[in-house]
Amino acid sequence: MSKFSQEIEVQGHIIDSSILTKIFDQIMDLKGEFQVKEIDIGKKKKDHSYARLEITGKDQTHLNTILKMVYREGAVSKSQIGRASCRERV
Repeated sequence: MSKFSQEIEVQGHIIDSSILTKIFDQIMDLKGEFQVKEIDIGKKKKDHSYARLEITGKDQTHLNTILKMVYREGAVSKSQIGRASCRERV
């Protein structure tokens, strides 16, 4: 990972509610970069989806600005939540 990168996770109905699209748009609108590290899309309507992204900013302040926006959409820092608990299905 870059010096000014952070992994985030988002789960739930992130495809049909357009949450993932909103996150991508916010990152690009703020001139940041992202890489999808992992994605698991639910197969049925009731299934939740999961995505893990690496977000990169030009410096720490820029990265923090991007993160603040994506956290509003329900994303969490990879360091804030354990992988096992995030992948639990409801």
